[in-house]
Order: sequence, then C-alpha cells, then structure tokens
Amino acid sequence: MCEAPHHLLVTGQPGTDDETQIEVWLTAEGAGTRLVVEERGLPIAALHFYDAGWQVHLEDLARSLELDGPVHVDGWSGEAPAPAWHARWQQATPADGGQPVG
Repeated sequence: MCEAPHHLLVTGQPGTDDETQIEVWLTAEGAGTRLVVEERGLPIAALHFYDAGWQVHLEDLARSLELDGPVHVDGWSGEAPAPAWHARWQQATPADGGQPVG
C-alpha cells in the first residue's frame, strides 16, 4: 500500500510464518520532514543484525542529504549490498552476536 507522498507499507513473505512488514510515514515538521519507520515480525535472535542495518541506512540517509546525492558510487546489486555499506554494517554489528553481556 502506498499513499504518496506520506505513507508506505510493504509486506514481505505474506501469509507465511516469516511475514514481515515495514511501514513508513513522512510528516512535515517546520522546515523539515519527520521520517518514522516501523518494522514488524522480525526474528528475535536476529534483532542485532536489523539494528545495525537500520543504523547504517540512517547514516547513509544523513550523508546523502548533506551531499545532495548518492553516497555509494559503487552501487548495490540484487546479490550484494554496496561494499562500503556492508563494511560499515559489519562494524555496527555487535561482536558478541547481540547477546547480553554479563
């Protein structure tokens, strides 16, 4: 579902036990725009991977807005993320696999 330019809902693997949803809202706020993203149906054991991914995507969004253009000149493919994005994602992923310490 898409209500341009304010709302987007994407469902992955609908009707299965692995169904996930990403819902996005854009709202005018002063001279800027508020971005709200909600992701549902994630596997608990993999939350640290998703957390790291969203962190890196948001860093890229901030850089893209500063540069007024793309931040990954090497691009993405259907098989792999941009190499610089993947390297940053690996840095952001907890070395302990996201398990509580202590």
